Amino acid sequence: QPPHVVAAGSAAGGEEAAADTTLPAMPGFPNASPGMLKVVSAGSEDLGHEWKAQAGLCEAPAVLMVRGIEPNFGALLVLALPPKAQRLGHYPVSYSLSGPPKLPDPPAAQIGVQRLLDTRALQFQGLEGDVELYGLATKTSGRFQVTLRDVASNKPERLAGSFADVPVEVQSREYCDAMAAAGSGRDSSKH
Repeated sequence: QPPHVVAAGSAAGGEEAAADTTLPAMPGFPNASPGMLKVVSAGSEDLGHEWKAQAGLCEAPAVLMVRGIEPNFGALLVLALPPKAQRLGHYPVSYSLSGPPKLPDPPAAQIGVQRLLDTRALQFQGLEGDVELYGLATKTSGRFQVTLRDVASNKPERLAGSFADVPVEVQSREYCDAMAAAGSGRDSSKH
């Protein structure tokens, strides 16, 4: 399969990023242990890791959050959910074109990864890809493949991951109301 080429967008501060960048091949899906979120990466940064995962569910707005967080390293998936009968399936990765992240129109997913090193902080935003949700009840399971961008340098990375049998905690009304207020200005998102 030939390498994928993506034109880099504008860098932070409005400066034009470097010329086209050749992306490495997308890694295959890792197998997460029950209750875990596991990722593998391809690119110049090592983002591979496995975390004890947490999942939170809101119904208004209808959002599923899956995260793995440890000191200095974390990943977050946010899925804007369609009606209950249509929740299992594929969620295209979207991102906010301007300003703070906004909740995209469902079905869609947003992904972020942050890693704090001794000398620098790495922050990545999902640009394109797919999240497949194949379990959602008292536990959730799924997998994803995504192209990320380093928000400081615009350098692309590839990430594949899975989460398996992660217990789902229904979030409080107050938490969900705050999320609705923060994401109510639905931005023109890129799918």
